[in-house]
Amino acid sequence: MGSARIYAKTPAGDEAVRQSTRVVQRNLRLVLVQVDGKLSVDELIAKIGNARLVESAINDLERGGFIVPQAEAAAAWAVGVPPEKEELHSAISQFSTFGERAPTFVSMEAPGAGPASVFSAFGKPVLPASEQEAPPKKRQKQEEETAEPGQGRQWRIFPLLGGAFMVLVALLVLLVFFFPYNNYRADLEQSAGKLLHMPVTIGDVEFVALPRPRLELHDLRLSGAGEETARIGKVSLPPPWHLLLKGGAAVTQLDLVDVSCSLDRLLMQPGVASDKAFALLALRQVNVDGLQVLAAKNTVLGPFNGLLRYENGNFVEGRLETRERELLIEAKPAAGQLALRIEGRAWQLPGTPVRFGALDAKATLDIQGLQVREIDASFSGGVLRGDWSLGWYENGLAMRGDLLLARVDLQQAGGVLPRLKLAGALEGPLRLEGSGASWADMWSAARLEMQAKVLRGNLFGVDLGEASRRGPGSVVRAGSTRFDQLTARVSADASGIALNELQLDAGALNAGGALRHTSDGRLEGRLTIQVRSSVAAIKVPVRVSGVLPNAEVMVER
Repeated sequence: MGSARIYAKTPAGDEAVRQSTRVVQRNLRLVLVQVDGKLSVDELIAKIGNARLVESAINDLERGGFIVPQAEAAAAWAVGVPPEKEELHSAISQFSTFGERAPTFVSMEAPGAGPASVFSAFGKPVLPASEQEAPPKKRQKQEEETAEPGQGRQWRIFPLLGGAFMVLVALLVLLVFFFPYNNYRADLEQSAGKLLHMPVTIGDVEFVALPRPRLELHDLRLSGAGEETARIGKVSLPPPWHLLLKGGAAVTQLDLVDVSCSLDRLLMQPGVASDKAFALLALRQVNVDGLQVLAAKNTVLGPFNGLLRYENGNFVEGRLETRERELLIEAKPAAGQLALRIEGRAWQLPGTPVRFGALDAKATLDIQGLQVREIDASFSGGVLRGDWSLGWYENGLAMRGDLLLARVDLQQAGGVLPRLKLAGALEGPLRLEGSGASWADMWSAARLEMQAKVLRGNLFGVDLGEASRRGPGSVVRAGSTRFDQLTARVSADASGIALNELQLDAGALNAGGALRHTSDGRLEGRLTIQVRSSVAAIKVPVRVSGVLPNAEVMVER
């Protein structure tokens, strides 16, 4: 048999491929399937990887008439499949020593086949000639003899190893779920206290599997100087096996929910006003949901959602926003303070009717208060710029602002100045001050001083033009007065709004004086109306009183 010879299947070989009972030995069937009339013996050896098996199988298959050299394939197919002969089995066992053995007829007789063919693979039921197959035990023994040594034993041991592994996994899962974590709560409190440099108490510890495995600590309370400085509803840690294998290096991220802390505690974190770094050097990010900062006794900033970033145990930056995402705050440490960048979108100042369409500002936050500078905001169709500060003390809050308004539509700002029935474009500098025990009290007691100018406006409820045409003692009710420009020194507080040094210019009609709108809704004041003509100028003194928008203008004598 040459190594370059190419073999092809005979009709009997092709039939044997389709009927697995005709060739039952696996090594013969393996080679028979690969013979296709194209692959040489060397290529079959390279493909199967066992030269001895291939050569032995080709010899047996050729003797059995299942394959022939490629040159003889056409003649073999012209003959077709030879008829099967019935195999006669001796009544006496082949292994018996009594009597003569009955002649055995094989299914395929080859020329020159003699008694030695009894031991050939084709003398045995490799190709069963009758429907009766070889005994199962005998066939199994033949397969085991031809199989590679140790192969069956390896396959039998795999199910045992798999079963042991599954049992081990099940035990570990049960251990993780039913481990008594609360028994080690004191150890966790001690470890957390060392990390945060303050006493820590933990209410409950549990393992949660979904949506991701984690260890949760509930109702944490942090203390300092004999009082509670922070409270955390829930802290999510990595799963227990990560903590056991890596220790503190496994804590790269923390998730905090419902956090309430004092401002001094926030500022005392490492990297801001403290040089003591967290022992969790691997910590990179802290996600917070529902952060509230207690700035003073009755002042709470928040709630905010966002994240805080750390490097080597020190705070490096943070990004917080309100739950409605109307206000965004970016924070970075700066010499014991927090440097803030504030952005607002349709944000309403809490506790007030003031709403900013857009807001951009810089600020610093320290233990004494919040200083906001470089304010640039859109407000009621106009622009607001300037600085504003908020300080907190033991007895309450105090604020102060120096601002500049430009092109503010007074009708859009009607919610801010509801008592003053005035329309037009407001501009001018203003100063804002206020103090109180709480945020609401501070704004209720706020005082405003402004050198105001209103362009192209209308004063509702007062008709100065009609009053200038009436005689002394006449009374004009309601109406309105259009003007090109109105200037006044405005003072506003809880008692009302005062317009002093008022000057109204309405073309040929001018008016000057003072008006005051009280908190009970009454408008009081005196004005001098001057009407200019080509001949002369007429001055008419009037007194304004009543409730807007139906105030009375009386012409005085």
